[in-house]
Amino acid sequence: GIDIFREAAPTLKKLNLELGGQTAMLVFADADIDKAIADGVKRSFRNAGQVCNGINRIYVQASIAREFTQRFVQATEKLRVGGGFDDPSPDVGPMLNDAGLERVQAHVDDAVSRGATLAIGGEPLAGGAFAAGRFYAPTVLTDTTAEMRVMHEETFGPAVGISTFETVDDAIAAANATPFGLVTYLYANNVNTVFRASEGIESGTVAVNNVAPDSFFAPYGGWKQSGLGVELSTYGLEEFQR
Repeated sequence: GIDIFREAAPTLKKLNLELGGQTAMLVFADADIDKAIADGVKRSFRNAGQVCNGINRIYVQASIAREFTQRFVQATEKLRVGGGFDDPSPDVGPMLNDAGLERVQAHVDDAVSRGATLAIGGEPLAGGAFAAGRFYAPTVLTDTTAEMRVMHEETFGPAVGISTFETVDDAIAAANATPFGLVTYLYANNVNTVFRASEGIESGTVAVNNVAPDSFFAPYGGWKQSGLGVELSTYGLEEFQR
């Protein structure tokens, strides 16, 4: 996006840039934990994590963190990895290229070296049905901290870090602790919590109790390093009008 911005500068071309994310999921104690786990696993590992609004990091309120983490790992264990040819319906497919595999491994190794716990995964899958592709095991890291790369850089692969928070303000601060601001997923049932967090989070979109952040009816765009302008809705059309 920065390179395109630079190329557009001499003629002052208007830009509409939807760039990368480093998406957080916030799970409060009053949330529907079953739905949060199911949606969290789905959005963390969809397309092997190679989605701009895929979940990269999860923050869970401390009082439910143990239960959530255990069940999230158990749900991740049930995911089937495959290429879609021999097995027509795998849950997680391959990585795009070697650079993607290397980036995921670098983020996992960095987290473990800084004290994170590798709950599941953490390595490429090779041999047998995986021999011809670039497959990485769905990976969950716990006991993560802010300085770990997986918690502030875009992994863009099937690895997610889990940490905890105590208060709404803590959750907002954690969600904002990244240069990116594309989407944040917020799971809570208390209306005050929902509005306070939604207003404080620096993301173009805050999706409440769902992981479907974009629709044809609402503008979709990034804040901070996640882009300029919006797409979708009538506002998206106006980006291309004068």
